[in-house]
Amino acid sequence: MDNTAIERIDSFMESGFNKIEGWVVPTIKNILKSISIVQDNHQIQGGIFEIGVHHGKFFILLCQLLRTDEFALAIDLFSKQELNIDHSGRGGYEAFSSNVDSYCPNPFHIMSLEADSLDLQPEDIRSKIGSARLISVDGGHTCEHTLHDIHLSSQLITGGGVIILDDYYNQEWPGVHEGFIKYMLHHNRKLCPFAYQGNKLFLTTISWHQIFLREIAQLTPNHKIVKMSGFDVISIK
Repeated sequence: MDNTAIERIDSFMESGFNKIEGWVVPTIKNILKSISIVQDNHQIQGGIFEIGVHHGKFFILLCQLLRTDEFALAIDLFSKQELNIDHSGRGGYEAFSSNVDSYCPNPFHIMSLEADSLDLQPEDIRSKIGSARLISVDGGHTCEHTLHDIHLSSQLITGGGVIILDDYYNQEWPGVHEGFIKYMLHHNRKLCPFAYQGNKLFLTTISWHQIFLREIAQLTPNHKIVKMSGFDVISIK
């Protein structure tokens, strides 16, 4: 990853990260840097999108990695909170937009979409950002939403892209774990997990699993290899 992106991440962590309401552990920046190094080394290209942005804390952190020719899309219910059936966050567009203007390196490359992800088709996202190399799934935490959002993301991810599933082991949101397991057992043809940190599970395309496992492990001194859904996964404290 180029030094400019590293500097952007560190600058955002110092200047804006703690000012934005949200639930993200600060150490998550380290694995994001490592993922970006791997993607840069292998020339993996694509846009960024997140389902469920709240006020943009994690989305804006991801956008620090946005290249000059890439675009990012934020998807949230925003004003349609009557559709927020599990109350897994309450995104506010005005707060989100203000944070994007304040902390995103190129806000003109940032788009937003007010929608329930269950109503979205792949082309709704592809038409805005193309294929994606970084995807965060943090929308509805029901089993149905999680299953749908992973499947949707699997149709948009580029080879060597990364899907980040939030709240995988959170006991308050068991639907996330259930949705992931159902996807892996009954729907998966493309994805596998390779890392877990800060309550987030990191997935990539199957053909890239060994590359990410090996190179992320080399960049992460303190880790343990565990088995998850039949795959080796780097567990990072």
